[in-house]
Amino acid sequence: MRETDMKIKELREKMNWSQGDLAKLLSKTQQTVSRWESGATEPGIDALRDMAMIFGCSVDDILGLERVSPSNKLTVSIPHADALAEEFDGCWGNLGLKMRDRKHTKWYPISASQREKIRGALNGEVLQTQVKWFTVTTLNNRALIVNPKAMRRIWLLAEENDEPENGDFVDVGDAITGWPLELYRGLREWASCDDEKAWHTGTSEKYRSAIAAFVSEKDLDQESALDLVHSTRIFDIDGNETTYWVDEQNAYDAIDAIDEHTGEPPAAFELSHQFGEFESFFPASNIALIDLPLLDIIDVHKSMLEEYENDAQKRENH
Repeated sequence: MRETDMKIKELREKMNWSQGDLAKLLSKTQQTVSRWESGATEPGIDALRDMAMIFGCSVDDILGLERVSPSNKLTVSIPHADALAEEFDGCWGNLGLKMRDRKHTKWYPISASQREKIRGALNGEVLQTQVKWFTVTTLNNRALIVNPKAMRRIWLLAEENDEPENGDFVDVGDAITGWPLELYRGLREWASCDDEKAWHTGTSEKYRSAIAAFVSEKDLDQESALDLVHSTRIFDIDGNETTYWVDEQNAYDAIDAIDEHTGEPPAAFELSHQFGEFESFFPASNIALIDLPLLDIIDVHKSMLEEYENDAQKRENH
């Protein structure tokens, strides 16, 4: 049995679904799913993308292409969130960041593992002189760099609990419980594609309907959809916000610069414009929060892995 087949079965069983349950969600037959899992046939790209939506993972995960980075620094876990079936699993609750001189707390949907990571960074450290910076990956395509010293309050609010009594549950972004990362990939593809025929290639009607429903719900056009997927928001310690598309490699390097053990930031973060319009540096001493697009960071990470493996292969051949 190939790794692809094993992943489909593993993900299906984690959701406690039968082959028939998965087949129904995909508008396929139970026999088709059975053939995929046995290795008799392979799913097409449209079915793979549908399954990525359903399982809340990426196509690479289903294909068994999840690998460790050369530095072991960036590990991204995308919990289950099913946009096609309109069922969600894996959202622990919300991280709330109340910055100084900002009226509302910013809320982000997070998984249980990210909640534990945040607690690990803060627990036992808040009473010490040196408070750790920490990074968080959210369930709505965000990767956060957080300076706890610049926060008035940090919330960890479980999904089953009530909203804060002060009514400060306003700034929730585009999701309270999160969306699959594949939805943002599809949104990016839809917004970047001027050829309807090309958009229909490799995507199912269900997949395109899920993207269309999200676009309608959020009242997006192509430009605002791309901004949602790609924009970075930088908040300084006075609560001022700066928003633009940051160079993808700079975004990756910013996340990679936070040492997981010491929590020490670099002296400054280089966050230059994606299309070279300007170079920009932000001193860490003036930063409260950097809110980066997770999908861009993952794409850089994947490219780095491919380059690393290609170089290793060349060395073996010599």
